[in-house]
Amino acid sequence: MKTLIALFLLFFTTTSYADMAACDESLFITPPQKHDIIHCAQKPNAALHLKKFDAAHRETNIRKQGDVLIAQFKFNGDWLLTPTRIQLVPHYLNQVRQFEGKLIFEDTHKATYKYYYKGNSYWLELSFIGEGIHIIKTVKQLGIIKDAEYNIAQIKSRIKRYGKVIFYEIESPESIRILGNFLKHDKRKFYLVSHMQHKNGDNFTKSQIIAKNIVNALFDAGAKPSNLIAKGIGHGVFINKY
Repeated sequence: MKTLIALFLLFFTTTSYADMAACDESLFITPPQKHDIIHCAQKPNAALHLKKFDAAHRETNIRKQGDVLIAQFKFNGDWLLTPTRIQLVPHYLNQVRQFEGKLIFEDTHKATYKYYYKGNSYWLELSFIGEGIHIIKTVKQLGIIKDAEYNIAQIKSRIKRYGKVIFYEIESPESIRILGNFLKHDKRKFYLVSHMQHKNGDNFTKSQIIAKNIVNALFDAGAKPSNLIAKGIGHGVFINKY
């Protein structure tokens, strides 16, 4: 019986360490320093229910299907310096930005990010548990999945409210078609501003090239040269009144 118990414990311990190692290898998005992985679960072909803001900046729920990884971290450093939500949210945002990522939701309990890595789309949810513990959940979807497109009513609403509308995937044909149709019927003049980043900062040259390419595509989609000017650098890619 003692031999059986010893074998069982050895198998259980070996399996647990193997799972944790596999989890650690899968986490190219990493926590701040002085954190231990205290739980890890991998669920192929599962789903996550996430929160995001819609085009009108209202909170909404979305369901994403794919390979799910859930990791729980605990701070092991000086408890007087335990990372807070204000520190954790930008920590993960700085990482996902390396993969064309962005923060799409944040409240006092959670934050949701979207990013792309090696040709796939990822969603990441950061949850704050307290007592130095936080959880990240990621879901991987095969292929690059574009953001939802704005319709013309949403474009008009956001320009009226904020003076601009931001597109994160304006290169998609549907975005070009819808925006071209909007500009074709609007008599006001607009700037189109492109913002491309380089690992060392803003990429001014590429931003200007992208802006001009998008403007030409919008002209082909019906926009009038008299109401659109291309610029180089801005925050995102957006249409702005002038």
